[in-house]
Amino acid sequence: MIAKVKVGKPSDTLDADQLVLPIAIPEFEEIHQLATLLHERGKPYQDTVWGWPVRYSPMRPEPVPDSNLHFTPADLFIGVWPIWWVSFMWEAGNDQAPTVTIGDEELIQ
Repeated sequence: MIAKVKVGKPSDTLDADQLVLPIAIPEFEEIHQLATLLHERGKPYQDTVWGWPVRYSPMRPEPVPDSNLHFTPADLFIGVWPIWWVSFMWEAGNDQAPTVTIGDEELIQ
């Protein structure tokens, strides 16, 4: 999908309008399939996919500091914050559906 993203903030040296650039972002279903595949493999992963950085970390038995969780959940992150990103976190355990968070506030609908 081609989306548009706002870049920077208006300043005295630029017109009052923000710069808007087209970017290519994958469809959510493609990201979900990648997250599922990497989670099934259960191995750390870091690469560039569809032109965006991707990082997957499997669950670890160590608890998260300052959390009620008794383990560190598996997670996947794709994108570049704050431009656009998607996060999957298996907070309820490896065999449960992940919590999905999407950061697309900078995209122009």
